[in-house]
Amino acid sequence: MSKRKKFLPTSSSFFQIETSDQEQSYHSKNKNIIPPLQKKVSFGQNATNYRSFDFSPWYGVSIDTITYECQNQIQRFLEKMDVDVEASSITSYCHSGMRYFLDFMKLSALALGKDLTLSSINRTTIDNYLVHLSRTALASGSQKNVYNRTKSVLIALG
Repeated sequence: MSKRKKFLPTSSSFFQIETSDQEQSYHSKNKNIIPPLQKKVSFGQNATNYRSFDFSPWYGVSIDTITYECQNQIQRFLEKMDVDVEASSITSYCHSGMRYFLDFMKLSALALGKDLTLSSINRTTIDNYLVHLSRTALASGSQKNVYNRTKSVLIALG
């Protein structure tokens, strides 16, 4: 029997992003939403030393839609809308996962010379991300942890 993702009603201050059929790009209902006014996510009290994560370094570098959706997903985790994840796990998703992934996506956008959207994330992108991680100074076990934390957010984005 397969699992089904349950979507709970949201009262979040984030707006949904819709795709346009005419232009394969993303547009928000309110054109001023990306980048959002609040770019920092607060974790509150948790078992780690981290209390927040700032997404602002990845806005304005041709990956705004990806950054926005990752920030929105982290916020959904914190508000327990998708799954019940501890705040300490969410901090590791950000500080030990999304930070590396968003840096990689920023480099990819620069190399390709175009804006990247969620539709740009495919199997080739993930394979290139794994190669990118293998070229970092991280040990192989740390690379695996970074990838697993990144994967947790990307799977939730669906």
